[in-house]
Amino acid sequence: MDATLVPELSTYPNLHWLWSLKPWKGVGGFGLDGIVEACRAFDNPQDSFKSIHVAGTNGKGSVTSFLSQILIEAGFRVGKSTSPHLVRVNERISLNEVSITDGQLEDVLGRIRAHIEEGGITLSFFETMTLAAFLHFRDEGVDYAVFEVGLGGRLDATNVLAKPEATVITSIGLDHQLILGDTIKEIAAEKAGIAKPGVALFLGTLGIEVDSEATKTIKSCASAVGAPVIQLGVDASVAMEPDPHLSLSQDSIFLAPKLQGSHQIRNAGLSALVAYSIGISREKIERGIAATFWPGRLERIDAADRSFLIDCAHNIDGFRVVADYLRSSPRRVPVTVVIGFLKTKNWRQMLEIIDEFACEYIIARPDSNMAEEVEVVAEYAHAFGKLTSVHDSSYDALADLLLSESYQGKSLLLIGSIYLVAHLRDKVSSRV
Repeated sequence: MDATLVPELSTYPNLHWLWSLKPWKGVGGFGLDGIVEACRAFDNPQDSFKSIHVAGTNGKGSVTSFLSQILIEAGFRVGKSTSPHLVRVNERISLNEVSITDGQLEDVLGRIRAHIEEGGITLSFFETMTLAAFLHFRDEGVDYAVFEVGLGGRLDATNVLAKPEATVITSIGLDHQLILGDTIKEIAAEKAGIAKPGVALFLGTLGIEVDSEATKTIKSCASAVGAPVIQLGVDASVAMEPDPHLSLSQDSIFLAPKLQGSHQIRNAGLSALVAYSIGISREKIERGIAATFWPGRLERIDAADRSFLIDCAHNIDGFRVVADYLRSSPRRVPVTVVIGFLKTKNWRQMLEIIDEFACEYIIARPDSNMAEEVEVVAEYAHAFGKLTSVHDSSYDALADLLLSESYQGKSLLLIGSIYLVAHLRDKVSSRV
């Protein structure tokens, strides 16, 4: 975890304590016992507001943001909990799309710290932030809160939401196999663990390669707990041309997201289906979709003499989405790919997917102790016959390089790891 943006220790000791916690409980160490006990100590704050619970390999952050904005347009006071953050940890908890302040987060973390230390409860970083979101949303009297699953679903800390208004699975793909399993069936079952008795489970476009097996697994898991399944493409459909819209049995909802890529039209359609099913009007849904912004997802930052395309894709399906976008873009030109990976990712296949568009590679090291060595990635990338360079110094220095005369007139793609992309986005955008 990068704690460089944590405020001064003397003023914010609890924020510093947060960064001392383990990010997760590790392989084989996941479970709900700790978060259940901690929530009980605070009289179950997660039960004090209506909620929507969103899981999926890709797209869950976008759908969470669409739903949050739709509910805001509908006049509700809305909490949103996402992970990971791009630059500052405060981004993970927001109220009506405004991040929790340092002071508010310091206060709620202090209450959590006192309780769990007194009671001998052990929580991870993610569990603590999840509990902080529950408490902040209760304190602020939200009407709704939309929660993005951190990892998987069944044993994710957010899965203490006992009776959400809706549960959502956006997509299924191979990612986090060390924890969720090596097969689509295993991963789908873990994500389907958010299904609740009597609560509709909404399924997005799960992916052509996995759709049949994933859908069968999810529907079986949902049936076992008594959760009805509503599926995009079966119970409603998204038409892409000429005017993207969600087709319902007795209505149509136009989809005009500012977020780029055809996948975001499908994400918007899934969000519209969920919102319509819980009683939000077509007008409010359309306004919410049009107003939604989710940074670092096919986001363009244009300088006077160069352009940056920034995407947090860090798995194979995410790279395919970016490749599809580049392939269909009227601005299709060779790009300088600024890239870095974690060792746990199938990064060789990701490089093969994006190589069609690359004229040059800059290999950088993500800010993580799980980062793949830049020399290893560069050796593999060099085999593609493209100019390849290695950058293993600070993000400030790399941002200066990308904005130097060397890259005038260039199109640059920043991709591969959220740890890399987030910091470079912050540095580049502040200099453009």
